[in-house]
Amino acid sequence: MHDAGMEVHTCTVSDPGDMRTVIAEGVDGIISDRPDVARRVIAEETAGAAPAA
Repeated sequence: MHDAGMEVHTCTVSDPGDMRTVIAEGVDGIISDRPDVARRVIAEETAGAAPAA
């Protein structure tokens, strides 16, 4: 999908381990019924990552 210029979003991801998996796979967004968990996991996974160009 990225090669076609489209974004990839997942829903509904509530488990932190699953969130880490989809982040590692390169999703552009996560839809979750646990936004508190998603924010924490995203912050942990992107800490120290190079800023997007």
